[in-house]
Amino acid sequence: MKRAMWIVSLATIGCSSGGSSGGPSTFVDAGPTAATSSDANAPEAGDAGTEAAIVLEDFDAGPADFDCFKNSEWTAVGLSHYKNELGHTAEMLSVAQSVDGGTFPVGTIIQLNPAEAMVKRGAGFNASSNDWEFFTLDVSDAGATITARGGGSTVSNANGQCLGCHLPAQAAWDLVCGDDPDGGPATAHGCTPLPVPYSVLAAIVNPQCP
Repeated sequence: MKRAMWIVSLATIGCSSGGSSGGPSTFVDAGPTAATSSDANAPEAGDAGTEAAIVLEDFDAGPADFDCFKNSEWTAVGLSHYKNELGHTAEMLSVAQSVDGGTFPVGTIIQLNPAEAMVKRGAGFNASSNDWEFFTLDVSDAGATITARGGGSTVSNANGQCLGCHLPAQAAWDLVCGDDPDGGPATAHGCTPLPVPYSVLAAIVNPQCP
């Protein structure tokens, strides 16, 4: 069975414990809603039914979400591969291709190489990582296995904590490091360059692809 092998661990993207079935999930927060004078059907203060559920989007990734980059739902931007599992592809690509940065929508998955990933979770997942969850993966032609996952500083690779590598990108870039396909490894968005030549990054093969 073919298995991905990397001599140098690549730290620009992603870097939890145990897998999950994957898929969208929601946070529900019940709170009072204010009636306005223009709402003729609004109940009077104190009436029953003045509380409404506020649904916050979330996405809990599973092993099957980290598949072959050649599949149609993935888009390459620079050296990285992007997809959104909640249907926010246009919004995701607008941020990924922006020269001014922005905040990625929930459900975005970013991978520079098959062994690491970062996934945008719902608001409130982890403030220190801008609600990104980092993953390390064991990938072969049989699929992906999640070896570590988590937000904040809980996940590391051979080069250190995933969050530590991404923090220099700052909030303007939603902690996502940039790359320069013409000039080599990432220096954009404030991140430290990877200790890997561009030619090596460009030649990485995802063993899940036929």
